[in-house]
Amino acid sequence: GPSEFQMTHILIIEPDATGHRMHYVRHLLAGAADAKVRVTLGTTEKARQSASFGLALEGQLEGLDVQILPSKPLRRRLGQFGSQLNLAQSFKGLIESVAPDITFIPYGNYIDKLSAVYRNPIGKRPWSLLTMRERFHHPSLGVSPPSKSDKVKERLFIRQLASPHLLRSFTIDELLKPYLLEHGVREAGKVVFCAEPIVMDHGVSISAARAKLGIPADQRLLLVYGNVDERKGVDSALNSVAGLPADCGVLIAGRQDDWARNLIAGEVAQRLIRSGQLHSMDAYLDLATEQECFAAADAVWLGYRGHYGSSGVLTQAAVAGLPVISCNEGLLGYRTRSGHLGQVADIGDAGATAEAVRACLFMGDQERIALRDQAEYLRNQHSPEVFARLIYSELLEAL
Repeated sequence: GPSEFQMTHILIIEPDATGHRMHYVRHLLAGAADAKVRVTLGTTEKARQSASFGLALEGQLEGLDVQILPSKPLRRRLGQFGSQLNLAQSFKGLIESVAPDITFIPYGNYIDKLSAVYRNPIGKRPWSLLTMRERFHHPSLGVSPPSKSDKVKERLFIRQLASPHLLRSFTIDELLKPYLLEHGVREAGKVVFCAEPIVMDHGVSISAARAKLGIPADQRLLLVYGNVDERKGVDSALNSVAGLPADCGVLIAGRQDDWARNLIAGEVAQRLIRSGQLHSMDAYLDLATEQECFAAADAVWLGYRGHYGSSGVLTQAAVAGLPVISCNEGLLGYRTRSGHLGQVADIGDAGATAEAVRACLFMGDQERIALRDQAEYLRNQHSPEVFARLIYSELLEAL
């Protein structure tokens, strides 16, 4: 490894500045000094120039070494594999010119298929990644229905783990490593679980948040948060609230697609708007507004359709001490049940869904206190500081 007088140099590559991806980078940059590592950030010219880059990394750009990924005119290649090949070439070019001790890719799905096929997809220097959306192990755990591609995806993942220069594969799914160990996967030791980092600043009181968002102080409020489309089952949320007492309301916060805008223009939604029960914010929300939305809510909607993965919104709700209404399938249902985080329902069953919403909005004090106590523990577990510390200590140990 590097001599002890020399700081370990870590290259973090994130070509996309939108969504939550740059937030992971933000947490890692914030923890670099404590970990005594030197960090270089590799990204694209397009991302570097975007407004979301500056927003996500606010306050961290001074003195930050940002390197632009080479974008030499690449051959036109087809499909997902082709675009992964192009990205990997670009990553490899940057890694060769920066020559870090280790490279970390916070969104490993950029090159996950490729690294299963090529032994050294981004060269022969040590590297690591965080993978999202691996689900091949869920059917055997009863979390989701089996799919024809499960076996192939499992083989690809295991081959990726065998890549000689891949030192760590991080996951935010607590079920992945136990499954690999149970199935005797030789390289399972490279897999490290890290709790998804969530920023929760509880400086906002419920009354201040509601005043700011224009929501009545005594309303029982259901929050639908994030990009709003048909998959999110928002129509079921509206129908549920429409059948509940008039002191119940719903806040839909996040960018809406055409389907969602049509829904809001429809009869049920318009009736709720007129009675002051529906509040809609169709925009990409900054962190401060996000905090206000969770501070203002009494319960959070996760009644997604055909969604077998998890969602950061589940963690945000749990960390805020808010009960959730989840679909009964997938990781959302599994985690809601196993963590006692709220109610699960078959979203296709209107009666059961409305009952679940009612149970959360009219929850008793004892249950609320239990959720808040649990939130305290989860806040620590999911803190960005813990996330950065774990990633860096694992990377340093791996070298």
